[in-house]
Amino acid sequence: VIARASPGWNKLSRSENTVGKKMRDFIDPEDREVLHSHYQALVSGDKTHAQLRLRMRQGSGEEAHSSWVECRFVRSLNENGEFEGVRGVLRDITQAYMHEKQITHMALHDALTGLPNRVLLEDRFRISLRHAARTMQKVGVCFIDLDHFKNVNDTLGHKSGDKLLLAFAERLHRQLRDGDTVARWGGDEFVLLLPDMASEQDIRDVAQKVSREMQAPLQLEDTELVMTYSMGVAFFPDDGEDIETLFSQADRAMFFAK
Repeated sequence: VIARASPGWNKLSRSENTVGKKMRDFIDPEDREVLHSHYQALVSGDKTHAQLRLRMRQGSGEEAHSSWVECRFVRSLNENGEFEGVRGVLRDITQAYMHEKQITHMALHDALTGLPNRVLLEDRFRISLRHAARTMQKVGVCFIDLDHFKNVNDTLGHKSGDKLLLAFAERLHRQLRDGDTVARWGGDEFVLLLPDMASEQDIRDVAQKVSREMQAPLQLEDTELVMTYSMGVAFFPDDGEDIETLFSQADRAMFFAK
């Protein structure tokens, strides 16, 4: 319960006369448990101070929105050394947080397509391999390379080439399950990561489904283009048990197909 608050709090919460109201009512529902656990640790003495980020809920109904705040709380004692409450400072960090989030997204995603890049793909690959090793499941990795993509850039221009890559990436993404990943490896190369597969045949079925769907022409403004591509697939653990080996095997299979 709020005992005292500065005018800065009123501005942050966009409320007047908040004394006597519950702090949690101003916090986004998804973050209330986090606030509660930190508060309990301060009350019990497990912590003397806490620092956390929370979303504050501002407004109500359809106009409600959240802003990010950085909170610093300290355990407050009276003259006898007994717990009497929690003091704290909250600072609006919404702009800084969104900027940080944007930078993180840019570091992990391809600028053109918005797909995961190599860094994020390798991280997800490691997690998939660890999980598959525990559950005795298969993981498939598919390398895809567009055929004669240079001809598109040379004849229609790089802007059209970029639009073609975007259309190809979007259709590729639509063929996959929620847990699958399609990443841009670079240039006109893409990688599919298929985790939690029961058998090699399941991976082959996905690859064949992708192959069928990608044969349809891609709409590029007023032009329809039929693009062919080469695909190579490697299986964990049959073709390798580490990322480097599996990438290498899938890459070799793709060049063999090409």
